[in-house]
Amino acid sequence: MQTFFIAPTDFGVGLTSISLGLVRTLERAGLKVGFFKPIAQPHPGDLGPERSTELMARTHGLKPPKPLGLAHVERMLGDGQLDELLEEIINLYQQAAVGKDVLVVEGMVPTRSASYAARVNLHLAKSLDADVILVSAPENEVLAELSGRVELQAQLFGGPKDPKVLGVILNKVRTEESMEVFSSRLKEHSPLLRSGDFRLLGCIPYRAELNAPRTRDVAELLGAQVLNAGDYDQRRMSRIIICARTVLNTVPLLKPGVLVVTPGDRDDIILAVSLAAINGVPLAGLLLTSDTVPDPRIMELCRGAFQAGLPVLSVSSGSYDTANRLNQLNKEIPIDDRERAENITDFVAGHLDAGWLHQRCGTPRELRLSPAVFRYQLIQRAQAANKRIVLPEGNEPLTIQAAAICQARGIARCVLLARPEEVQAVAQAHGIELPPGLEILDPELIRERYVAPMVELKPERAHGRATARRPGGHRHRNAGAGRSRRSGIGCHSLHRQHHPACPATDQDRAGLHAGVFGIFHAVPRAGADVRRLHHEPASECQRAVRDRLAKRRLSHCVRHFATGSDDQLFQRQLGQRRRSGEGPRSNATGTRNPARSIDRRAAAV
Repeated sequence: MQTFFIAPTDFGVGLTSISLGLVRTLERAGLKVGFFKPIAQPHPGDLGPERSTELMARTHGLKPPKPLGLAHVERMLGDGQLDELLEEIINLYQQAAVGKDVLVVEGMVPTRSASYAARVNLHLAKSLDADVILVSAPENEVLAELSGRVELQAQLFGGPKDPKVLGVILNKVRTEESMEVFSSRLKEHSPLLRSGDFRLLGCIPYRAELNAPRTRDVAELLGAQVLNAGDYDQRRMSRIIICARTVLNTVPLLKPGVLVVTPGDRDDIILAVSLAAINGVPLAGLLLTSDTVPDPRIMELCRGAFQAGLPVLSVSSGSYDTANRLNQLNKEIPIDDRERAENITDFVAGHLDAGWLHQRCGTPRELRLSPAVFRYQLIQRAQAANKRIVLPEGNEPLTIQAAAICQARGIARCVLLARPEEVQAVAQAHGIELPPGLEILDPELIRERYVAPMVELKPERAHGRATARRPGGHRHRNAGAGRSRRSGIGCHSLHRQHHPACPATDQDRAGLHAGVFGIFHAVPRAGADVRRLHHEPASECQRAVRDRLAKRRLSHCVRHFATGSDDQLFQRQLGQRRRSGEGPRSNATGTRNPARSIDRRAAAV
């Protein structure tokens, strides 16, 4: 499946309009197109559903998943949970991609309150393995400056020569020349576009009528009092005039789509506007300021204009403040303005390079599994397996933290072997919230039930019941494996060096503590993935083979341990012990015991 990630270069480039047009272009090519907005960015005052997602649903009939809330995203970023955030987004991405040939993903727009948008867009594009299309809107700048600004944004995603960075779409181009002439002139001034690696995928001219809001939208955004609704659901505001001049100088300005702003006591302007409306001029409306309502006799004279559909609004602010508020109106497409959304969609789609985009969707490409997708798939498999993991030394802070995370995310059903009051105290001291369902078993209360199974599992070791009853949660964990009381091996940070008299068994493989979280090994059956290490003296050849295999197994977990000063120190200490005949590192013949040395190295790791 092809994924296009639409990234803005700045605020106000018309990102949603480009997304609507791009989806329409790909649908016309016969492709099954989906849309996904990972993170909602509501405009101040928006109370309904996310704008881009809802417009896509109403315009194209799609059902995109609900995006993540901005407050939730900022909280996760502030807590350093970027990986978890990406996994949530990938989960929504998988839902949006079901049954689709191509998916259009709309990135975040950089604003004053979301200066981190560019960094989030970079992580999203790489995690989704998406092709990046930049969207820019030329301001009053020369073509060389525009090219430099686009190239700077392209560098964030790997540079213009990166095969994943396809090109740029220019929106709201204000020029009197045709788009073909403008595109040719832009390529002449831009080495970036002449290279062929970075393409100009669309050039959309500016059209004021496409940005014209309905008079009803103006009334809602200003919080105006509606004196006469008229046709304010259909009429659109394309221009604003503030009438402070005489009627004679105002009459030439009364044209279709004009919103007339005047104080409520200017009876002459009100009458002139009413006459224009009666004569058939479809004005956008009459906006009265200064919280002044015309005399009822004037309103009676204007009844014919009101019946002709002239909208009349009133606000409490003065003309100057009202004009400032009108200039700051939100230019985004309202959710319920289906007509405007359709017009913009068709207009943008008609100016995109549809042929090249269709060809790109059919180009074979190498699929890459990003770290975020790998973690997501791994967690999904773990949740589907629903394994029960028993963790000895359950009062260790890192073990408790790992168990809490795994239990809360449904990775495994965790069991802590420790006294419940100790676990509660440690969790409270370290600020760890224990999720519901986390099982805590006191080893003192359950030890006796595992004595007989433990002796039965390894009769050749001659443990004896006294040895089996010795404190050590991992020993009873091993016995529980043979009785199918768990489905995974739990690691422990203290390892076996605390109990050197207890040898390794078939059911136990020394765990490694990662320093942050434990490593849980899920196995299909107890003892299926472990190897027996013989303790009797062996020939030099057998001993060398076992040593090499042991080092190879350890190096696959900790590659750097077998080289450097740590290994030299370990070998020197081991040699001194062998020569002196001290400790459990020497056997009766004075030769090295490979099983014990392997256990020692695992403990050191």
